[in-house]
Amino acid sequence: MLVQQDVWEVDPALSFGIGASLVNSYATALLALTRRAAIEEGDTVLVTGAAGRLGLAAVDLAANVYRCKVIGVCATEDKASLVRDRGAWSTVTYGKQDLAAQVKKVVGDQGVKIIIDSVGGELFAEVVKW
Repeated sequence: MLVQQDVWEVDPALSFGIGASLVNSYATALLALTRRAAIEEGDTVLVTGAAGRLGLAAVDLAANVYRCKVIGVCATEDKASLVRDRGAWSTVTYGKQDLAAQVKKVVGDQGVKIIIDSVGGELFAEVVKW
């Protein structure tokens, strides 16, 4: 049964496709953070692919709703800037540099409690070892 809390109003200036992708991205991020990761205020969250739709939704929710320290992992500094504007506490870029060392510089021995991966492949294989 559909109830009013299951319906979101989308700005009429947005196309149906854009509106649907926003709802899909935020719903996926919300389920990952709450049901799968049991996010709590103050957690440290690492988001790979942080400048993509799902990544930006995860950064936004974790940083601005759950008040967590969010580290966004991005391919370029331009994308990292966008992620910091969305609320990330810090960003790191992947590529030729050692990603684990970059993240350790940011969090020290505290580590990361939650990893949201939207990239997969070699990047996922690297972060899942942590």
